[in-house]
Amino acid sequence: MLVIIKRTREKNSGISIIENMIALSLISFTLIAFSGLLIRSIHSTSHSRRNTEAMFAAQGLIESMRSSPYATNIVNIFGSGAVTKDKVVTQTIFSPSTATSLEQANYAIELEYIARMTASSAILPDWVEVNMTVRNKLGATIAPISYQFSTVLADFR
Repeated sequence: MLVIIKRTREKNSGISIIENMIALSLISFTLIAFSGLLIRSIHSTSHSRRNTEAMFAAQGLIESMRSSPYATNIVNIFGSGAVTKDKVVTQTIFSPSTATSLEQANYAIELEYIARMTASSAILPDWVEVNMTVRNKLGATIAPISYQFSTVLADFR
């Protein structure tokens, strides 16, 4: 005797190809959105690293000036010879040192030294005002961000 078993299929069994495509498109859009966030996060982290590097370089420069003897700083800044009252000397330091402009550098430190004297006959200034600007670029098309520091070099003997 031969027994024939009929299989019955339910009407809603399994997932249709349309449902699969909808689910796949939702997942795709979600992944695209997260990839945009990831790229933005990487860019922001890179920018923060450059800012931190520039800030440490500027602070190190200030500390090295403060730890050097006053007369040595004056000669290094203004050269040998008499310094005139309110003489201004500017200097730009790029990093890496092979760069010649901010477009080629990660950051630039611009220093402005101003000799301050109470007596015009003095050989060394009473103090030197140092204005430092650290410029850091985000990219080729975005304007640089700058930080400003001021310090005073003086001979406290």
